[in-house]
Amino acid sequence: EVMQNKEKLKRRRMRRDEQKQQKIQMRSKAQLPKELLKHISGRE
Repeated sequence: EVMQNKEKLKRRRMRRDEQKQQKIQMRSKAQLPKELLKHISGRE
């Protein structure tokens, strides 16, 4: 059961990371200042 919970958490985290990546891509398409993009991508 613990393993199942870990799997759920991992999937949830992956999904959240995917959404984060999409947001970053949308922001980069909107062409924010490069410093901001560096800050966003450097946080990983």
